[in-house]
Amino acid sequence: SRGKVMGFLTVGTVKEVHPYTKDEIRLLQTISNSIGVAVENYQLLEDLKQKYAQIEEQATTLRRQTREKDILLKVSQALSRNMNLDELSQVASRVVGTELGAERCAVSLPTPDGSEIEIRGLFHPAQTSTRSLTGTRFPWQDHPDWTKIIKKGKPVAEDLQKMERGAS
Repeated sequence: SRGKVMGFLTVGTVKEVHPYTKDEIRLLQTISNSIGVAVENYQLLEDLKQKYAQIEEQATTLRRQTREKDILLKVSQALSRNMNLDELSQVASRVVGTELGAERCAVSLPTPDGSEIEIRGLFHPAQTSTRSLTGTRFPWQDHPDWTKIIKKGKPVAEDLQKMERGAS
């Protein structure tokens, strides 16, 4: 509508010629204008739905980014207060585990001689004492993927359940 052709309304008979009166033509024009408005409204609604979906997707992304920044801020604040490596590891595992709703979170570091991995901090809300596992060491051979990662010299986040399934 609004001077733009939206489509066509075609009316006619097949068997006999039917000349339409001026009143019938005006009625058909009114009907076709109404159809045009309805089609335009439909298209506008579909466009709005698409834009709404895009906005929802952007909002989800913003919520995720805000949550990530909040977690990073909490971890930074917690880590800046601790200079002892064991305390730092324990605080980091607790803050990350709590903020991500994890059942467990561990900070494991290579031993000084580089032959093993040692749990330095562990968060496990279901267990009252996780300190008993702190200090536990594992040979690198138990986790061949870690060897590759450590050689690259980059931090890694690993799914503990995946690790446990792989080790058994």
